[in-house]
Amino acid sequence: MSIPTQEIGEELYLHRILESMPRVLSHLDREPFSATAGSFDRLYWAWNAIDISNMDLQRLILPLSFLYQYEAPSNPYYHRPVLLQWMEQAILYSCREQYGNGAFTQWYPNDNSVVTAGVLPHDLALAIPWISDCLREETKKQFLRMVHRAARFLLRHEERHGFNSNHQLGIAAGLLDIHALTGEAAYQRRAVSIIDRVLDRQMASGGFFEYAGADPGYHTLGLAFLAACATRHPEPRLREALAKGLKFSSHFLSSVSGNGGHYGSRGTKLLFPSGFEIAVQLGVGPDLRSVVRPLIHRDLGVTNRTTDHQNLAPILSDYVRAFRGAQATSILSGNPAPHRHSSDFFCPASTLFCFQRGPYWLRGRWNGGMVQVENTETGKRLFSSAGYSILLGRGVGFTGVLNGECVQEGNRMTFRAYAQRPTRMRQRPSLFMLLRVYQALFGRLMPANVLLKWLLARLLIFRRQRLPIKITRTLQLSPSEVVIEDHLENLTHGPAVVRHCPEGYMNFMGSARYFDGSELSAESVTPEGQAERPGREWTLAARGRLQIRYRIPLKAPLETASVVEASSP
Repeated sequence: MSIPTQEIGEELYLHRILESMPRVLSHLDREPFSATAGSFDRLYWAWNAIDISNMDLQRLILPLSFLYQYEAPSNPYYHRPVLLQWMEQAILYSCREQYGNGAFTQWYPNDNSVVTAGVLPHDLALAIPWISDCLREETKKQFLRMVHRAARFLLRHEERHGFNSNHQLGIAAGLLDIHALTGEAAYQRRAVSIIDRVLDRQMASGGFFEYAGADPGYHTLGLAFLAACATRHPEPRLREALAKGLKFSSHFLSSVSGNGGHYGSRGTKLLFPSGFEIAVQLGVGPDLRSVVRPLIHRDLGVTNRTTDHQNLAPILSDYVRAFRGAQATSILSGNPAPHRHSSDFFCPASTLFCFQRGPYWLRGRWNGGMVQVENTETGKRLFSSAGYSILLGRGVGFTGVLNGECVQEGNRMTFRAYAQRPTRMRQRPSLFMLLRVYQALFGRLMPANVLLKWLLARLLIFRRQRLPIKITRTLQLSPSEVVIEDHLENLTHGPAVVRHCPEGYMNFMGSARYFDGSELSAESVTPEGQAERPGREWTLAARGRLQIRYRIPLKAPLETASVVEASSP
């Protein structure tokens, strides 16, 4: 069910920022005599549960400064002197905690976060001018020294553990902002070279590269940073890339399931709206505001209400930019026009797909075998599958892996893979201490720092631990139904327990597995009211085979499954 667009204007973003402020201020150390005055990391300064302050959280200065200078009847923070005092403490803390080389701490002592060195100045460069007249001269001088050091650090260093387009574009946006503040041409040249590298990897479909392909969730953050870059550096290539990126998102933004990120390369449901709002301001289409705003209004996707403190900072910062972009276009364009999209889509580079048959939408990622069928008239998921969990002795595996063999032939797609053990590492005391000692001794040495992050990425994201269970999943799409056939084969001498997973993500990813309301929209009964058997589980015999068939008619919201088991050969 869609919500009338005219009821959801730019005030949506202002309301979301305002409702989060009590939570934000409770995380801020507001005592002026405290050694950590200005830190937004309550786990660090209040609970002493961690030994570093995550400097990425200092980005919360931006929504505070926005509210301080924005006059509205609903805004109790406008021109409050105590708020200005807290913000100045937070700015000084950000400058004081910067390393001499220009980097910041994010997750580990001395981890020299390249991304934070870009995105923190990106947000502060917008925040500081709003309150500049009220700040002490010494505070403004320290801020300028801080951004210079951050930019010089970014001239020398970059991320090497994997390629994430949203990280790179965030760094580029920060460098362009620092160039605007300082006039240093080297900062702009570095930003442009980073943007060129990202756009060279952008897929023909418009998707941005995130570790191992496109991710519809982090793609929206890439759009936000790219739109910010296009505002500072209005080159035609950036506008063309933004238009391609918007078109890519148009296939996955859904009134039923949010942004569809749970079947992307990073498994994220994040939804950052500022890229969609700023694109309209720049005259770049398609205009997707009528889709994005209702999703945030209904908390379909990760929003300020469904995230933790780590992602609250970038989300609220993005809402500030979205509000400003929406304000700039509301007078010129009025309410956003409804977006209608009806073409089938398949991205060979990432195997993400989107097919429409009347009110029925099929979305997913074929490399991984992830499928979702929705009925936009009823607002329900008719079927959702990411594969199967496998319990084999003491080993636990999952079939929804992103490195299988996949073939698409017209309306028929086939996926083959071995089940794999999930790369979920618990932080054991011995490992935790080892990481801390390593970072304390060698973290300031950038080659050692880069090596550690590269190793962690290989262990947590790129490692493959195969289980001897094979799956072949075939999807056949016709005008009247979707048929999914799964063939599982046990190559071991012991039985395995097979359980169906409506959703799932294989690798370690901190921003995956947030809850959103779309998880409650799955149909649990047939139209006749016959209860579907929950928690479906099968036994896969030793050296045996299992065939599972799903048929989803596209005439009524009905899903049935039949199972054929084969004994050992």
